Amino acid sequence: MTKVSNNLVNRVAAHEGFRQHAYLDSKNFISVGYGLTIGRIDLDVTNGDLLSEGVGLTEAQARRLLEDHLNTLEDALRTGDRSENDIYRNLVWSDGFEGDVKRANRGEVLVEMAYQIGAGGLFKFKKMWAALAVGAYSGAAHEMLDSRWAKQTPKRAKELAEIMQTGEVYTA
Repeated sequence: MTKVSNNLVNRVAAHEGFRQHAYLDSKNFISVGYGLTIGRIDLDVTNGDLLSEGVGLTEAQARRLLEDHLNTLEDALRTGDRSENDIYRNLVWSDGFEGDVKRANRGEVLVEMAYQIGAGGLFKFKKMWAALAVGAYSGAAHEMLDSRWAKQTPKRAKELAEIMQTGEVYTA
């Protein structure tokens, strides 16, 4: 298993925000910590007990779960057998480019998107993937911003699209 960067963990933590106790999000998912989904209330009524029982995590526990989940997502993107997985591998892991920071940053944008919208949601960005396949990073960034995801989380989408376009991560 690879290890994602602290930059990615910190960025996702900042975007998600920390909630110690389980809460119900806008799509009826029960989440805790840094937006980690632990159930869906309308699929299993007993999951509602997670809310009433006050399931909670310390910030350190939540951060460890976040890091583990991001590593799992990165492994899944790298080892999957879809055409998008091939594009991801070529973007981030091509021979001779393992140390390329811009490639790694762009790859981590995809990992963060998978964290937020799921791998299935990420794979629906067909035009973005097509642009990435030919190294058209500005085009990929444009496709990211031309989406329902960007309308729902505009600040995050704009930040991630800028990283995709430039390959640069700006830290405050």
